[in-house]
Parts: sequence; C-alpha cells; structure tokens
Amino acid sequence: VVVPQSPDQSIWSDSKDPGYDWLRQRGTHDTNDEEANVRELQRVVRVRMRHTESWLKALLKKYTMRKDRLILTGFSQGSILAALCAVRLGALGAVVCGGVTGQPVYSAQEDDYVGGGWMRWEELLPKPARRTRFCCVNGTRDCYVPRKCLETMLRPFDCHWHWDKGVGHDFPDSWYDVSLQWMQNLLNHQASLD
Repeated sequence: VVVPQSPDQSIWSDSKDPGYDWLRQRGTHDTNDEEANVRELQRVVRVRMRHTESWLKALLKKYTMRKDRLILTGFSQGSILAALCAVRLGALGAVVCGGVTGQPVYSAQEDDYVGGGWMRWEELLPKPARRTRFCCVNGTRDCYVPRKCLETMLRPFDCHWHWDKGVGHDFPDSWYDVSLQWMQNLLNHQASLD
C-alpha cells in the first residue's frame, strides 16, 4: 500500500490546518464560460495524471510488480485521478469512494471557488482501454457525485456498484469493508488465472 500526497495546498490551507488539492487551478480563465472551465480542469488533470503515473510506474519497476496486480483507490477528489490513471495504466482495478466527483472552479479574481460541476472526465479516458475493473462506493445523497454522469463514464467497464441509501459524502466504515472485500475477490480471481 502506497499513498501519494498532492504537492499543492488548498486555498484554505494554513500552517495550523494544512489541506491539499490534487487539482489546484490557476483561475485566470473566464470562469463564466463553461467550456473554459472544462478545458482548465482537464488541463490540470492531465498534468496531475502525468505526475501520478510517473510515480506509479517507478514504484512498479522498483518492486517488480505487474500492472495486472495494481489496484488504485481514490476518495472524493482523488477518485478522479484513481479512475483515469487506472485505465490509462491498464491496472487491474480501481476503487472510487465518494466519486468520481464533479469539481469546483477556482477564480483568481475572487480568490475562491465560484462554481463547478462535471468536467467530462470520460473525454480523458483512452479508447478502447476497457480492461480495468471498478468498484464504485457512494452514497445516494452525495451532492458531489453526479450519478448519471458517473454511470455513463464507467458504462463500458466491469463495475461493482455500491450505492449506500441515504448517505452523503460521508465515507462510513462500511465503505472500507466493501472496498477491501472487492479488492480481495478481484486479486484472488486474478491469481486463479495464473
């Protein structure tokens, strides 16, 4: 198990309460233009994917681990990178908890987030890469996870869906149990094929 840390602190971060942002934006584009918002967020995600994938490839090489044993996991904003990088790397699987989320849009002029939504993450998936399997663990009342967009994005993949009725963006302990059981089953299945 390895856990990356975003190199960028969030706009609300301070020395007493540090917070991190995987998708820190410049915020210099016209934030009233939805297409400009999508372009900016996709630009940031492409840069962050290159960093994350480089790091993961180095770890795979260092520990002589095959991609068909790699499972990426992401929570909330991290689910965006976990899903996209897993497919791009040809990983065995990806667990997304509280995601794949939409994303707020940052405005440098306002020095705050001014909107946001689904940034068409499916456009960043390679085609026809469909080997990666998914476990999606979310609450039915999670306002950060647009269910229809997520289900459309992952329709081409083998997915295990866990929609926790009445739960929001809360990450209850049961989600970890669901995720771990799915990962164990997937790895056991893969081992049986060897």
